[in-house]
Amino acid sequence: MPYMAMEPDGEGAAIILIDSRVGSKHLAAMIPGSELVQLEFGDAAFEGNGVTVGIEVKRLMDAVQCMFSGRLADHQIPGLKASYDVVYLLIEGVYRPCPQSGVLQYLKLFPNESKDNVQCGRWVDANTGGRQGKRLMYGSFEQWLSTLVLNGGLHLKSTPCAASTAALISSLYAWWMRTDHKSFRVMDETTESVMLSRPSMIRRMVALLPNVGWVRSGILAQRFTGVEFHPNGDLPESWYIENQIAEGTANKIVDACLGRERNGSNLE
Repeated sequence: MPYMAMEPDGEGAAIILIDSRVGSKHLAAMIPGSELVQLEFGDAAFEGNGVTVGIEVKRLMDAVQCMFSGRLADHQIPGLKASYDVVYLLIEGVYRPCPQSGVLQYLKLFPNESKDNVQCGRWVDANTGGRQGKRLMYGSFEQWLSTLVLNGGLHLKSTPCAASTAALISSLYAWWMRTDHKSFRVMDETTESVMLSRPSMIRRMVALLPNVGWVRSGILAQRFTGVEFHPNGDLPESWYIENQIAEGTANKIVDACLGRERNGSNLE
């Protein structure tokens, strides 16, 4: 667990730590209340309500290099997961699929000699560099990101530039410092899209009872370990349906009814 410094302002407020090395130290000047330190893993880190958060920032071409080298997946992500409770991967840059070929392209900016402050740029194919550099399809890059998120347990964010990266880090810090987060206490009965994880079968059943609803079901579901079906609802053969439900599925149904669940999700 990395050292979490405290801001000397008399209130003991946690601050945002920024890695002091070349790739991220420029962010400190754009983030109020930040402090430059050398982080073993991540470009930024902070603690909010007892949760340590690490943020790894990758410019687009750095991410492309990591895709081919495997450094992010093999070294950095395991280190980030071991160091922090929550990990964000932030991809910095504007990119797209080439309209004609589907190749991954990024917007390369260049100086504008005019006086109207219009930023100029052009789309450039992303590759590993050099004349023999490999070009990368946009779809392959997005699939790689999806693999990192799903298998690595990361939260993926993207920003167009360094200033937006700094603003997002500040916003994440402010979010993690909050204690209310009322938006997660409401669930439409027709969807579970706002839930951080799928609720247990017992809670979903309790929520359907008269005058219970979603908020009260969270309290009541803690009081029950299972659901009884009569007669013989705890016997797998009671759930058999020829050519539709066999022994394996029937056992899963019984496990769910008896409250034998894993990580808050039923065994369906």
